[in-house]
Amino acid sequence: MPTTPNRVVEVTIKVYLNEIRERLDRAAGIARAAEACADAGNVEKAIEIALDVEQLIPILTLSNPRRPNRGARWT
Repeated sequence: MPTTPNRVVEVTIKVYLNEIRERLDRAAGIARAAEACADAGNVEKAIEIALDVEQLIPILTLSNPRRPNRGARWT
């Protein structure tokens, strides 16, 4: 059975959403670790740990830096 373009789009979107969720879960873990360090009085280490979140952010652009604003249509 051939794959339809709509099915390809659906699978692609699901893969991206899964990747976003996984990265957000990791970011939440990093934030918890940073918060624990800050609560323990080691703010410098907390900042160092928190900066690791920046590595996880690019997926939120869905690999397209020219992504339209919310509500805009893809062209």
